[in-house]
Amino acid sequence: MSSIPHTFKKITGSKTSIIAIPMPSTVWASLSKSVPFCKARCGSQNNNYNLEKSRFLCYRNTKRCLYVLDKKVTLFDKEGHAVGNISGNTQYESNNTVCTDTICKKLKMIFSVLFFALLCILGLLVSSTYSILVNCTALLCLLLFLIVGGRLADPIDRLSAKKFNALFVLLLGSAFAVSIYLAYEMRIHLPGDTDIIFASVADLLRDGKLNEANPRIDAMHYPGLGLYTNNDYFCRYPNNIGLLMLYAGVYAFGGKTGLPASTDAGHLPAIVMTSLAVAVTILLVCLCIKIVFKKNSYALFTLLLCYAFLPFVFSIPNFYTDLWVLPFTAGGVYCYLSNKFSAAPKGWRGFLAGLLLSVGVQMKITAAIGFVVIVLDLLLGRHVHRWKNLALLFLGFFLFLFAFTAWYRYSGIIDFTRSDEIGAPWNLWLLFGSHDTGGGTEIYKDMAFAAAFPTMEERSAAIWKRIFENYRSYSFSEFLELLRNKLLFAWNNSMFESSEYLLWPIDSNWTFYITQPQFLPTQLIRAYSTIYMLFLYAANILSAGVALFRKKINFTFIPNLFVFGTMLYLLIFENAPRRAMIAVPFMIYNVIFLLSQWRGKPDGAQLAERFRMRIHKN
Repeated sequence: MSSIPHTFKKITGSKTSIIAIPMPSTVWASLSKSVPFCKARCGSQNNNYNLEKSRFLCYRNTKRCLYVLDKKVTLFDKEGHAVGNISGNTQYESNNTVCTDTICKKLKMIFSVLFFALLCILGLLVSSTYSILVNCTALLCLLLFLIVGGRLADPIDRLSAKKFNALFVLLLGSAFAVSIYLAYEMRIHLPGDTDIIFASVADLLRDGKLNEANPRIDAMHYPGLGLYTNNDYFCRYPNNIGLLMLYAGVYAFGGKTGLPASTDAGHLPAIVMTSLAVAVTILLVCLCIKIVFKKNSYALFTLLLCYAFLPFVFSIPNFYTDLWVLPFTAGGVYCYLSNKFSAAPKGWRGFLAGLLLSVGVQMKITAAIGFVVIVLDLLLGRHVHRWKNLALLFLGFFLFLFAFTAWYRYSGIIDFTRSDEIGAPWNLWLLFGSHDTGGGTEIYKDMAFAAAFPTMEERSAAIWKRIFENYRSYSFSEFLELLRNKLLFAWNNSMFESSEYLLWPIDSNWTFYITQPQFLPTQLIRAYSTIYMLFLYAANILSAGVALFRKKINFTFIPNLFVFGTMLYLLIFENAPRRAMIAVPFMIYNVIFLLSQWRGKPDGAQLAERFRMRIHKN
């Protein structure tokens, strides 16, 4: 009988043991259907070895891999007869020991402990604002999800690929269609920024540049700041130029006049495109789950959990950047994970990840959190092509950033001659965060304070001085109180501000009963959203704890770091619940991780130990 050209050993902590695995060499091809040899990386987070150089014995579902050595191990069948041997010279590192460097391990462990403590504090703060009955209901829902999900996972996974894909597409398509219908029925009078952007779209399509006076800016949206035209608005807030160009491209199909956003027909294209953005985001999150956990059932549960989060749908009538940032952030993370878990990593995926995140930054700066998370994951993990991946990520990110900025700066579409006079320096948002818990009137006072200085340089210097004065004025207890209030304001809004915009409907149709607070259906929807929010926080606390105590922090490092980055951003900059929505897909990832641990499947080390005991018994 021919020999199999590889050897393996198991590494557990500091102990190393050679194991003989009962497997005839003639069934090499059939092994991929059971516990088998894997011809790819099988979910490894840190290996880019070529298939031609090595093969890996890997437990496909648990991503626990054995190691290849420069030794020879005899293989035995169930009766204990020698049937062949495996030998080789390539070492394959386990998914649960991504970073073998001691410093990296300690940094990840320290972060995991701090994040778990932060989530516990957040959970206690939020849950203390609700009754015991509401909290118990949320915990009961979490328990039911774990039980029912654990029971349904295996039947779903046994579906053929064709049937599962048909089911998935049917559910996703139905949810997409329902979201368009609901959002169109719930059309609203557009709030400040969205109203100005849509007026600017019509201006841009008609004249090819922004030059139209817009009295609503100074009279309604931003009084006293010297903003009188659409062009003035984008001089002050260039961060919304990305959304302007996106909608200009969409509405350009309607001709030079476009479709006025103030009409029913004008809302429809934006609603359809924003609903599509939400659907694409959810699809990408499901694909990320499929890459990491390799379970169809988990992808399906992710789809249901995402659409069960009502703010994703209830925010569509506003069609602002809070939703448009989601697909680009999710796309960047998906490209990175698909490259990380691929048998044949491609450099263009890392480049595309940086590019998509850079586009997301043009929608909302919070997309930069995803860029930082990927950079830290590359630095703290062991990757054969780490620096190459980092270089391609940075290239994609900054190439689009500089190219897009240079284009709109020098294209003549927007005249920036008044930028020094009316512009808002970036540290103005730091000033908001230095004393405003969110939703108050302090930000308008800060805007007026900054506007009193004639140049950008003087404005920025005065703002820095005011920021330092604000922080120095706090005692330790007052500073903790500020942080507490900011956490509660951002993370204790079950509708993430989406319900506030729905208070301004255009039409009084049947959706009036699910958007106006005086009606029972609206109150029930908000109660459901509160329970879902508590369900999500409880699952994330348990997920962080399980990952920490079971030493599986590599599985949750990326989502936990993203959630932590979002929390930190909202504590430092302007605070708003709608900005926290970008972290929700990563929280849903942690719910799925908790479900995978609840099912209690043995990991690769346990399976290897069972093989060893069986061989010893024989």
